[in-house]
Amino acid sequence: GPNSYVHSVHPLDLITEQRALAKTLTESGMKLRFKRDYATIERLSTNVILGCRVLHYTGHGIPSGLGFETDSGHMHLVRTETLRALIETGVKNGGVELVFVAACHSEPAGMAFVKAKVKHVIAVRVRERVQDEGARHFQNQFYLGLVRGRTVKDAFDFAQKSLQSIPGLLHAKDEAKKYLLLPETADHNVRIFPDLSRGEVEDHTKALSRTNLPTSVPQFMGRNPQVQNIVQKFLSKKSRLVTLVGERNVGK
Repeated sequence: GPNSYVHSVHPLDLITEQRALAKTLTESGMKLRFKRDYATIERLSTNVILGCRVLHYTGHGIPSGLGFETDSGHMHLVRTETLRALIETGVKNGGVELVFVAACHSEPAGMAFVKAKVKHVIAVRVRERVQDEGARHFQNQFYLGLVRGRTVKDAFDFAQKSLQSIPGLLHAKDEAKKYLLLPETADHNVRIFPDLSRGEVEDHTKALSRTNLPTSVPQFMGRNPQVQNIVQKFLSKKSRLVTLVGERNVGK
């Protein structure tokens, strides 16, 4: 509306994280399928209904919910109650067995998935933020153990111990303790992938549309609100012409 404002948030290096995870799954040598998708409510609902054993979310978290995208690229908060309602369908259909919430302060969101009857949930303690390097290492080691036939508990414990040993990571032991395996009283000595055979990974990610536009600069800082406002202008049916003006080298 006329009184709404766009605020910048800490940028996430999703490309590096996705490539690292894809490399880990490929190096596992196991035959499995995975798909990357945009974090919109529609895509979450669709993938849950279609079925998957493991659901992984990467994004921004706050104690009251998780950040998802709108069709125009805005981030909007999806509250824990909504997450619970969405995921319950997939659990009832016997699909989702494990949810990994790779976001700071995501413990309440994790508990929402637990209340939706997901048997295994990984989240970050509600008062904690995690370091990007440590987060990538933890999830890669966890998934490597999981697809190679380890139980959820064994894969989680292995990832925690591996994280504690990263050279150069600040407060590595404390960083490892930020991750939770929920419900804490449940039996996690369960193999999610007991029947995988040796083979190649099948990437079912939908290919992006081809364009002649240059690749965006991932580390370009300080223009996120302005870029979002420009995107809104492009999407608006009221804008027939959008003109950017400014001095040279200011980032147009």
